[in-house]
Amino acid sequence: LLLLVAALFCFVIAASYRSCVINELMLVMPLAAIVVVCSVQSTMGLHFRYVLPAFPFLYVWISRVGAGIDNLSRTPAILWRSILLLSATSVVVESLLVYPNSISFFNAVAGGPEHGWQHLLGSSLDWGQDVLGLRRWQERQPQQPSLKMALASYVEPEDVGIKGKIIQQNSLFTRDCEPSDITAGWYAISVNHLYGRKVLFSFFRSITPEVSIGYTTRIYHLSPQQADLIRNAANLVENMKKSINGVSERRKAIRVGVFMRDDSERDYAAWLSSLVARSVLCTCETVTPENVSEGQLKRCDVILIPGGSATAKAMALGAKGKAAIRDFVADGGGYVGICGGAFLATPGYGLDIVEEEYTRGEYRAVNGTTRPLFHRGVGTVAVEMTLAGSELFSTVGKQLDMQFANGPILSEWKEKTLSSVVSLANYRSEMWQCDLQKNTMIGTPAIAAAKYGKGFIILFGPHPEATPDLEKLIVEAVTAVAPEEAT
Repeated sequence: LLLLVAALFCFVIAASYRSCVINELMLVMPLAAIVVVCSVQSTMGLHFRYVLPAFPFLYVWISRVGAGIDNLSRTPAILWRSILLLSATSVVVESLLVYPNSISFFNAVAGGPEHGWQHLLGSSLDWGQDVLGLRRWQERQPQQPSLKMALASYVEPEDVGIKGKIIQQNSLFTRDCEPSDITAGWYAISVNHLYGRKVLFSFFRSITPEVSIGYTTRIYHLSPQQADLIRNAANLVENMKKSINGVSERRKAIRVGVFMRDDSERDYAAWLSSLVARSVLCTCETVTPENVSEGQLKRCDVILIPGGSATAKAMALGAKGKAAIRDFVADGGGYVGICGGAFLATPGYGLDIVEEEYTRGEYRAVNGTTRPLFHRGVGTVAVEMTLAGSELFSTVGKQLDMQFANGPILSEWKEKTLSSVVSLANYRSEMWQCDLQKNTMIGTPAIAAAKYGKGFIILFGPHPEATPDLEKLIVEAVTAVAPEEAT
């Protein structure tokens, strides 16, 4: 990149280069043609190697830098020659340090080969070159554990002496991993699968690998609990996706009960009802704490609990109302909570349909007043969809700006553990009003999914309904948690 910038600079300032248009075109046109052809062909766009024939033309065009340096005065020329020599030397040294894992080479500016997966996957990174390293690792283990493998190799592992079972292979093979394949034991997973498009393997990212083989393969050891959580999380997303895909075949609309604590929430509940009812897939009715206690949820498929004080909602519902909601979800009803409605689902408010603890915090003196630590303020936060979230929500763009108003913050996932809550989107910025709140929000779930009994749950920390382009997330969440239509 440094040489390319220097070459462009030389081209701009040197009239002699610009005068030789034919010579320039002889180099630039083949280069541009290769890049354009590879860009418009979808299959070629997946493989960086198809662009490699353009590099000789690029190198020749960049070589003008040498002539340009000769035209500089002595001090700048020495500086540029030193920079070029240092750059060339660093490439040679970095290449030697990575050898024999040259396929996985990325320079230090890109983060090195350890972080190559952040830039390129597929054939640009993993051709199965580390299978022999995987065999050597297995042979060094005292008990030579049998491996469950999701590799990018075109060689059958047993042919090179690796003991185990293939659970996922390349697209040329028919074997595709299912949640039922995930049990306790040892796993060897290619970064192509780990950071690819399969939701099942994305859950392994929350676990620290035991070891890395080369730069392409991670070794994991799952406990029975971790295997159960990954399997359940994958099934949860798959079932919600199935519900969304099958909604067009429903004979009846999804019946949504929009919760209204009292008259102070009437306008909010009415507006939210109109938002959801715009979809031909849903019909809405308002439900009060009294309605909930009297069994009105039996007429609903989904309960939608909007923002507002979770403490006040819990008090209005009382023990009987909270038990009614809990039974409704356990029997297969859907639950969508926004901000205060998300708080309500968590431990501490008596509903307890989500196991994960939210960051509520004890009361502390903040800016001279005593207030709970979840008071972070009101404003806009950046939210990034996870792979699981992108499977469920039809958002344009991976990172979104959402309105935030003192919403709940799921406690951050710890190393070596997984959460029973599946993150559908994570915060990429944070709000805080005191030092105790700093660095506790980024990376935690902004949208989360869970299961309680037979019912599905989606919780929103921020307010997507407050942004016109994101209102549809509420309808899609309602669709995702709706129970299967009775036949």
